[in-house]
Amino acid sequence: MNRHEALFHLHHNETLEKYTSTFWARVDKFIIFMQLFLSSMVFADVSGTMAYGAALTILTLFSVVYSPSTKANQANAQNMRYVRVRMNKDKMTDEQLNTELESLAEFDSDVLGCFFNPAHWRSAIYLDLEVKNIEPLTKLEKIMAWLGGDLPPGK
Repeated sequence: MNRHEALFHLHHNETLEKYTSTFWARVDKFIIFMQLFLSSMVFADVSGTMAYGAALTILTLFSVVYSPSTKANQANAQNMRYVRVRMNKDKMTDEQLNTELESLAEFDSDVLGCFFNPAHWRSAIYLDLEVKNIEPLTKLEKIMAWLGGDLPPGK
């Protein structure tokens, strides 16, 4: 791929990893908060402890099965790798940049599909590309991008 495409790919993947890291870190913090809140409700013997216990169990199972903190840490580490490449991109030849991107692709996170279009917007804006032909963000994409830590200005 040419340098322009490689730079877009670099910024797009960096943004995807940032969204993924921030989103899963926020999910993890929300689960921890709810676990503490619900366990204090059970401990305080507030009526409906069975419902609180069931909600606590569901949150714990979600946390164990999906491991949001692990996903957040892995995405953050990958984001930092992309940032390192972005910081050194001017010192790299096209071939070196492509080789580096190919080697990094092996460690990319599993990204939620609703992050692709916002990341596309953010990358286009960052590289000062024309955005009038890019598909507008849906409500879900706007909400998820906001939860991912960045809502690019879009239509």
